[in-house]
Parts: sequence; C-alpha cells; structure tokens
Amino acid sequence: DEQRQIMEQQEKGYKLELEPDAAEVAAAKKREQQRLEEENWKRQTQAVQRGLPRPHQPPSYETEVRDPRDPEELLEKEKLLLVHYDALANPKVPKKKARAPPPLEAEDPEVLEEARRLLHKQLEDDFARSNYFAKDPETGKYGLMDYDKYLQDCEEVDKDILFLPNPPRYVLNKTASHSERLSAARHAFEVGRVHMTAETQKAAKVETRVQILTGGYLKRSETLMEALVELHQQNA
Repeated sequence: DEQRQIMEQQEKGYKLELEPDAAEVAAAKKREQQRLEEENWKRQTQAVQRGLPRPHQPPSYETEVRDPRDPEELLEKEKLLLVHYDALANPKVPKKKARAPPPLEAEDPEVLEEARRLLHKQLEDDFARSNYFAKDPETGKYGLMDYDKYLQDCEEVDKDILFLPNPPRYVLNKTASHSERLSAARHAFEVGRVHMTAETQKAAKVETRVQILTGGYLKRSETLMEALVELHQQNA
C-alpha cells in the first residue's frame, strides 16, 4: 500500500522530499565554516598572519587629521587603528578582561588584493634600491647579502639616534644637547628598570608555584632519606 501511494504521488507530479543525510549536512557545515575562517584569515594583517609581536598597551588611534588630503596622515591614522585593533582583538597573550576592539570597515576582497599587489611592488622597488638585499635567481625572493654588516650598520644607526620622552621624538646624538642626552639616558634606564621589575615579579610567581608543586615531594624525599640513613646505621 505504501509503495502504491508513492507511485500515485509520483504520477500526480508530486516531488518526494527526502531528508538529507546527517553526515553530509555536518560535512557541508564544516566546509562552510572553513571557508569563512579562510576568508577571515586573509583579511587579517601581516602581523597576525606571521605571528609578529603586538603591543600590550596599544597606542591611541583617535588622532585628528589636520589635512584630509594628505595621504601620509591618512596612512598613519589607519596604521594606528590596525595596531590598536590587533592588540585588542588578536593579542599574543590573551587577557582575562580585554577591551572591545575598535570597529573596522569591511573592504572588498578585490580592493584588498589590489592593495597587496601595490604593497608587494613597493617592497620590490625598495629592495632593488637597497644595498643590503639581493634577489635570489632561483626563488625570485630578496634576502640579506651580508647579515653581519647589516647588523653592524643597524647598531651604528641605533647609537646615533636618541629618544626623548618629553615631548616624544627622536634626535641625532651628535646634535643633541647635554640635557637631551641626560634625559634620553634616564628614560632608557627607567624603561630597563620597569622591564626588570616585571620580569622579577614573574620569576617570583614561578618560584612560588614550583615550591607549592614540589614541596610535598621534597618533604617525602627528606623523610625517606632519614629513614635510609637510620636503617644503614642499624645494619652497620
């Protein structure tokens, strides 16, 4: 009877609606989720994709643009916004109470791809003009020609530049006054002291935790050692 009803419904033009297989539905949802994750990953900045460091205290991005027609000011504001967003939305070390990141405008994938192409071309031009990089004929990628010389020049440049905290700016060491050199040295010392204090506190927490985790084992070891010594004395 059931087969006859099905044949009659088919003859009348009815389409049988079969329930989809649960495994196929789950696989389709998984593929869609993976596609969305890949699209979201492609929209992330290079700092996130390459696992580069992000600041713990992101800089303020709410700066006024004096000239809306100046591309450098617009790029600087956009850069600060991206750094601020990555520091809050994609921190290297997750925080328990994280602030909400600033909203970002969703760009067309074609626009992002064109921006990547232009950036890649700019990097190629910069590498070609540099005295430190050379293009590998096999891979077509640029690499350092002499790492030691590059590192030495970077250290020399670092020695020639001073950071002044108030107002924040960089100056050449040879043109800085005595008070500016003193201010830069004090700032560098203070930064080092803050980092040392933070690392000392971390080390103290780790040491306390190790003592808690191993305290029982140490006490048990001492007890067994005393019993072993006592047993040895009795048998001597």
